[in-house]
Amino acid sequence: MTAALGVAVTSFALMGTAAPAAEAGLMCQAKVAKSKAYVYSACKGYSGNNYRQVRAVASCDSYKTYGPWVDGGAATSRAYCAESFAVKFASVQLR
Repeated sequence: MTAALGVAVTSFALMGTAAPAAEAGLMCQAKVAKSKAYVYSACKGYSGNNYRQVRAVASCDSYKTYGPWVDGGAATSRAYCAESFAVKFASVQLR
């Protein structure tokens, strides 16, 4: 029996108007490795917010693991499950 794999992405945009000279932020999504052993972040620039950092979050059976906070424009965050567990749910957090 295989478990369904869900992927969620945190909210990207803030409601309201942007400042006239707004700096570009991030738009990211969580990706699950083919091995299902870890989650990684995939980001691109986005002008609708001012987020700069991202971290991956992996839900593994009954626990979660968190990747390090990284500069989302230049690095990839990875969150790993223990060897005997596969990723069940993936997400990213932005700040």
